[in-house]
Amino acid sequence: MHRRGFIAGTAAGLAAGRATADASAPADLRTAARSAWLFVLPLIEVAALRARQNPINGQPAPINAFTHVRSLAGPKARAVTSPNADTLYSSAFVDTTQGPVRLEVPDCGKRYLSVQIMDMYTNNNFILSPRTPGGAAGAWRLLSPDSEPRDSRDLRLATPHAWVIVRILVDGPSDLPAVQAIQDRLVLQGPAVPPSINDATRTSSWPVYFAAAEQLLKSDPPQFKNGLDAFMRCAMQARAAIFCAPDIRPRPLRRSMPASAKRPQLHAPPA
Repeated sequence: MHRRGFIAGTAAGLAAGRATADASAPADLRTAARSAWLFVLPLIEVAALRARQNPINGQPAPINAFTHVRSLAGPKARAVTSPNADTLYSSAFVDTTQGPVRLEVPDCGKRYLSVQIMDMYTNNNFILSPRTPGGAAGAWRLLSPDSEPRDSRDLRLATPHAWVIVRILVDGPSDLPAVQAIQDRLVLQGPAVPPSINDATRTSSWPVYFAAAEQLLKSDPPQFKNGLDAFMRCAMQARAAIFCAPDIRPRPLRRSMPASAKRPQLHAPPA
């Protein structure tokens, strides 16, 4: 079941008379807590990745700037999920709260390149590629949800913060210098924003987890307001459930983030 289904089910249960915590109904409280935990898991996962410290300088990833992986992945590469072994990756975390962010993608000819633009819930907002209408090359503007696009090159995001991943095909080790040169031509320009700090992960205690989740929901609310309201009520139930359901984390969970319930928008201009 996707996140919208979780929250709709929770809201229906609350409307049926389970809006307040009742120690005599631990199963309902445990279900509410699990649903709330799962609903914000994508936010927690992306925020934790954004705040992860660089092993070289001990700093989190810069905001509105690309970080490039310059070598092909080996079998031990597990930073997020298992990457492709024939691809170089460039990634960035975007913040549009202070204004639009400019994205420039070089023309790679017939070489495969894709730009995946996800919101903080890991939904694909846009995918740019030579194989999509209009191609990927050129300049784009990434806009906040409350901005008005001027044309098809303005991409309005579903949340103020976003995650961008660029994948470029490599034809063997001898092709690495050419692909690295393409990475160097990727441009991301936006207002200077300090790196993000996040103190919660999926293994955090639930009070820390929910406190971080509420802050993330404020900075990147879901597009469906009813879902946010239902989550807040659900989180209140989860807090009340701590004495009867201290461990609300579903187990086991795959390392990969939940799949989006939406289809990616192939860089079509926002409505």
